[in-house]
Amino acid sequence: MTARLIESRHKRKPLRGKTRERRWNGAGDQARTAWQADFGTVNGKRLMRSFATKAEAETWLHAQRLLLEDQGHAAFSMTDAQRIDATKALDLLREVGGLPAGAPLEHVAKAYRDCCNMLKATGRTLHDAVRFMVKHAPKAGALRSVTDAVADYLQDARENNLRPRSISTIDHRLAKLVARYGERPIAEITRADADAWLRNDTIPLASRKHFRVIAHGLFNFAIDREYYAAENPFTGKRHKRQLKSDETMPECMPWRDVEAIMQAATEHEPSLVPGLAIGFFAGLRANELAGLDWSDIDLSAGRITVMPHVAKKRRARHVIIEANLLAWLLPHRQASGSVAPSTGAWRIRLDAVRKQTGVKWVHNAMRHSFASHHLAKNGDTAKTAFQLGHHRDTSMLFEHYRALVTQEDGAAYFNIRPALAESGVIPFRATA
Repeated sequence: MTARLIESRHKRKPLRGKTRERRWNGAGDQARTAWQADFGTVNGKRLMRSFATKAEAETWLHAQRLLLEDQGHAAFSMTDAQRIDATKALDLLREVGGLPAGAPLEHVAKAYRDCCNMLKATGRTLHDAVRFMVKHAPKAGALRSVTDAVADYLQDARENNLRPRSISTIDHRLAKLVARYGERPIAEITRADADAWLRNDTIPLASRKHFRVIAHGLFNFAIDREYYAAENPFTGKRHKRQLKSDETMPECMPWRDVEAIMQAATEHEPSLVPGLAIGFFAGLRANELAGLDWSDIDLSAGRITVMPHVAKKRRARHVIIEANLLAWLLPHRQASGSVAPSTGAWRIRLDAVRKQTGVKWVHNAMRHSFASHHLAKNGDTAKTAFQLGHHRDTSMLFEHYRALVTQEDGAAYFNIRPALAESGVIPFRATA
């Protein structure tokens, strides 16, 4: 077939659509004329328009032919608002590698229809969805699941020499996040997801603040690694009403229960006595007790030095030895060596002592009891905070450590002494 014949047949192919003149008599029997453009049926709908002149009608038909040829039937099923929304979405998608430039509108319209069906329940547009995607999309190649991001975060903690107990705490708390969102890309976690996780039944109300802090650190890490491109969903800046509740005071052990524990330890588990005495009457943390050496205790100067490698904040501090604490330590003093048994042995022996006494052992019993009774006895928040190692302010003391005890209770607490010391006889062990 020759090129001339092809060209001839192409010229003879009828163009879609036609115009027709419409005449009628209007008001006052005045003759009126209009031109109707009929493009036929597209997607089951008849497309017709009326114009004042034939030229306008022909121009409209020509535009519809071009639209059908270039963009397909799907273009005719979209409203003007939908076309604008699809165009905005395409502009944003090009920023993150969406549909290729110049994609036929037929393809775009089908994708738009599918997306709109998914978004229908949310009341949002495709433009909203793409804007969200652009905001949350991680850097190319940095897409990580929540499980992967947590593993990276823990590895970073090890490389930066966090203490094993701190790493264990992070791991324990983030395990709950992994259990809920583990397989999801971390880039998709929203503030609503964060709130839903914190409010679930597996996280106690009193612990939500601690879980939020740990998760906030994870997402700061993810943002730094470019796994996450939006605002940290665990940020503390919330413009909403906070749950109001009456003050919940920390618990501590009454001085008579502490006395019973110390007496039982003296009789049944004497290896616990130095550690218990320092915990109850100097307020050291359990982790600090585990790392304390007798060489850090100067009985003649009346002070305990908590070394940086032992202290929670890695800052050395001196703790004053109270008179009754000195009485408990003197019979057990050594030149060097661990003050308290190993963690496993400590727990087993302490459980045996508690069983002997039958007293209630509250959370963080030794440190809370020290802080509450020391403050009641001295009435000096700065002094008590300094002993605890809270150097910046006293808010931590009031929020987490101070239980409600009287000045008389405080005096009785720091008068708890070994039974033999009360009689004036103090046995001494040979120093190492």
